Amino acid sequence: MIYETFKTFIKNYGKGKVGNIYFFVFLSIIAGCMEFIGIALIYPFILMIINPDLVTNNNLYQSVTRYLPIDNVSINTFLIGLGAILIFVIKNIYMMGTIYFQNKFIVGWKNDLTAKFMKYYLYASYKDNMQTPASEKIYNLTILIGQVLDGYVLRTLNIIINVIVISIILLLLLIKLPLTAIITTLFLYAMMKIQNRFFKNKTNEISAELARTSVDNNNSIMECIKNFKEVKILGIEDYFYNRFRINQAKYNQTMLKNNYYTLIPPYIIETLIVITFILFAFIITVQNLADTTKILASYGLVVMAIFRIAPPLNRIQSAFNQINATKRLMDKLNEYATLYKFEEKDLPELEAQLPPLKFKDSLKLEGINFQYKENKPVIKNVNLEIKAGEFVGIIGDSGAGKTTLAEIIMGLLPVDYGNITLDDIFINQRNFFSLRKIIGYVPQNINLVDGSFASNVAWGIDPMDIDYRLVELALKRAQLWDYVETFKEKADAKVIVGSNGLSQGQKQRLAIARALYRNPEILIFDEATSALDIKTENEITEMLKEFKGKKTIIAIAHRLSTLKICDRIVYLKNGEIVDTGTFKELSSLYKEIDTLIKMSNIKN
Repeated sequence: MIYETFKTFIKNYGKGKVGNIYFFVFLSIIAGCMEFIGIALIYPFILMIINPDLVTNNNLYQSVTRYLPIDNVSINTFLIGLGAILIFVIKNIYMMGTIYFQNKFIVGWKNDLTAKFMKYYLYASYKDNMQTPASEKIYNLTILIGQVLDGYVLRTLNIIINVIVISIILLLLLIKLPLTAIITTLFLYAMMKIQNRFFKNKTNEISAELARTSVDNNNSIMECIKNFKEVKILGIEDYFYNRFRINQAKYNQTMLKNNYYTLIPPYIIETLIVITFILFAFIITVQNLADTTKILASYGLVVMAIFRIAPPLNRIQSAFNQINATKRLMDKLNEYATLYKFEEKDLPELEAQLPPLKFKDSLKLEGINFQYKENKPVIKNVNLEIKAGEFVGIIGDSGAGKTTLAEIIMGLLPVDYGNITLDDIFINQRNFFSLRKIIGYVPQNINLVDGSFASNVAWGIDPMDIDYRLVELALKRAQLWDYVETFKEKADAKVIVGSNGLSQGQKQRLAIARALYRNPEILIFDEATSALDIKTENEITEMLKEFKGKKTIIAIAHRLSTLKICDRIVYLKNGEIVDTGTFKELSSLYKEIDTLIKMSNIKN
């Protein structure tokens, strides 16, 4: 199961990484060989201490010592012991370096994978992007990828490396003490298998419980903090406090179980090691009853081998627990490889080279149809022509399709049927990027960056490339420059939002300045004044008069007072254009519009 999941992950996200994995396998083989040599030296070292003749009469010993300048048993015994120490010291230094490069490799892979996902989120079509909620995107980028790479991929590498090391040590025992090694290996394998099956079930259970209680705990914390004002007014502190305590207790209880099952494997491994040693000792004793020297030397070899096997066994069991705990996350990440078509998002460079379009005559929508889900149309057979320099308002109830229509015009949503043309040039998904270069968009809620007025106006432009002349011009046209001038740093002053900073109206003016910075030919306002008070809304509306006839303006609004200066109103209902005309024309034909106009205190 682990192999298949890891293989799928490599297929999805391991391009250019397989060679590194094989390299780490090669490094682990070298480490295992050093363990082999170091442990192998223990046996002759003990024999030379107990009964030197058994070693000095050996042909291999005589062949080696023939080339040594000193033929002294004590010194040679010391050199063998020193050699074993040096090998283990070198091996441990070598492993520290290997661990560093292994973690560096994982960090690099993590960076690559995070960049891959972020590239998808930035360059995917708007419709594809909407399939994933913002909270899920943040979770994927900040938590999911990191936990999978650290908890599954890195641990899988650890298992591979430690299994190789243990196998080489067991190979030594197999050569020297074959029956003992076989019996002990089978025992260890069976015990590890049973232990892993037990922990797998437990960690899966705890992992699911931890995910659930973590969400509940975080939600209860957010409810207490975000709704503080309402809680105070309603006097329901006890309810939210008790709810928080219950969710916190559940989460901490789950963490207790998680920590417990994480910490107990070393003690189980320790018990297995003791049993293994007793098994070794029994078999060795039975096989060498007449030779006490070999029994003692074999004991020494076994003790050293077990001493070297115990840490890798602990690491393997710990790795298995981590892998079992992150299995669901790995499956989720592998699902994204199918859901997200990463290979199709490599066109930004080509799009950036396309020149902006020119708008001289008209923008036409002909027979436009669009649906988010099959058989649930949102825009139905829309035909609309907008002349250059015209101020067009789009009205309709919530869910009428106003914002969807604006998003189609901006090329964020591909139409299912119909054509869009700009001065008789057909607009498609290939040249929509050129159309967007002449569009300025003002949303209802502006996202401010933590920086200066200049960096907020010239959003997405490198600070070294900001044209301050255009920044000042945009702020003046948005009627915000007088406020910016009150700061010593002017456009370089840091933007502050809240009681001591920008008001809601000033934030909206900043959004307009951002849209104007690139001097667009088309301005699209999407409910841009719905959150403003009447006075500020009227000020913004008066400001828009300056652009009338100079720029093409498309404004979407619930509050019709924003659209009182429009050349033409488009009445949208259930995704269809019911009619177009002036306030006076539409109010005389449609009672619901007349009612809205009267509620907005507009004189038509």
